[in-house]
Amino acid sequence: MAKNIIILMIRRGLGALISILGTTMIVKNLTVEDYGIYSIFLNIISLSSTFATLGVDAATGYVLQNKKYKPENALINTFCLGAILSVVSFLIFSLIFYNLHLSDFNMIPHNIKMYMVISSVGMLFSNILFSILMGSMDFKNYSIFTILPNLTLATSLAISIKFFNLTLEKTALFFMLGYIISSISLIIFLSVRYNIFNNLRFFSSEISRYIFRYGFQSYLSNIVTFLNYRINIFIIGYFLGSKDVGFYSTCLVIVDFIWLLSSTMSSITYPLFSNPSVKHLRKKLIPIITRTILLFTTIATFAFYILSDYLIPLLFGEKFLLIKNLILILAPGVILLGGAKIISADYTAQGKPKMNIYLNVMALIITIVTNIIFIPRLGLQGAALATSISFGTLFITSLVVYCKMTDTRIISYLVPKLDDLKMILKANH
Repeated sequence: MAKNIIILMIRRGLGALISILGTTMIVKNLTVEDYGIYSIFLNIISLSSTFATLGVDAATGYVLQNKKYKPENALINTFCLGAILSVVSFLIFSLIFYNLHLSDFNMIPHNIKMYMVISSVGMLFSNILFSILMGSMDFKNYSIFTILPNLTLATSLAISIKFFNLTLEKTALFFMLGYIISSISLIIFLSVRYNIFNNLRFFSSEISRYIFRYGFQSYLSNIVTFLNYRINIFIIGYFLGSKDVGFYSTCLVIVDFIWLLSSTMSSITYPLFSNPSVKHLRKKLIPIITRTILLFTTIATFAFYILSDYLIPLLFGEKFLLIKNLILILAPGVILLGGAKIISADYTAQGKPKMNIYLNVMALIITIVTNIIFIPRLGLQGAALATSISFGTLFITSLVVYCKMTDTRIISYLVPKLDDLKMILKANH
């Protein structure tokens, strides 16, 4: 596990830095209003691709590791299902994006809607192919390929800024190119490594049904989770407008960077504990990992807050200094959700994704109600407060339920010990 953690942390850290670099270039070269529209563009793409997976990506790690079917056969089925879903989704997205007249869609210029369609399909297919690498425990190549979209975007942005000028349309185009390149590269890599196109005969309706049956529960959970993370972007857009969306979206870039360690660990624990041969480690390791994540997330959150007077102008410009207070309001929820990510991943690894559905539906209801109450009265601070309340409630409830299921003590997930990190790194020896 130590090697996997180090590989993923280094490469995800590099990917996160590239992502922040790209965001910095966008924020400094677009108006705040255009950046807000671009943020809505991104959230619509993420939401669309999440809806369209039907749980195939979520099921892959479990199906590849639980030994019910041969991993190579499960892999072929995942690839084929991803291709089929991508073709169908292209047709559906084209119809929806060009014909629906919702307020948030009307904020998206007509000339970038095709970029939105192709980006949604590219993200959908790439995420399914990423899940094959993660489910195969191929963390090295997973880390390489997940950098490609952001690397392509950042490189294209730098060239455009250097020699031309950056516009909203070009930014959307560069984002789309990132996922086109990612999808093509993954197809080539997987076809060479696993000889996919010569093994299509192993496509099985039985395995496909199993993937959909298990994945659909995770699928519902992922949709609700995404909405819980991002729905306030749409609520802010409705009540406050695209400029405030731009400010708040910048906070989320920072939050995603703070969650780097918790996201990495949840990515590892899900396929690891889906393997029956290592399930004996769960009861010992999950409390250690959770309390370690809470500690490091707390340190990262307040380190950024302390340095924010320097970092925010450097990364985003002086006009974004107002987000410093938003980071402080978000801090409790950001810290606690870091721990919730570990518990959520283990529910899925145990084959109990329904638990995540129940918990995230509860959190989503809290998110929607509190955002609608607080945003009109408190503006962006209300959005941050609502997020903290929702994320904090999600962690506390998840932890209480998890402790009852595993017969463990709540305190063991909260209080770190000196040798915790050493035990995590040596866990698979």
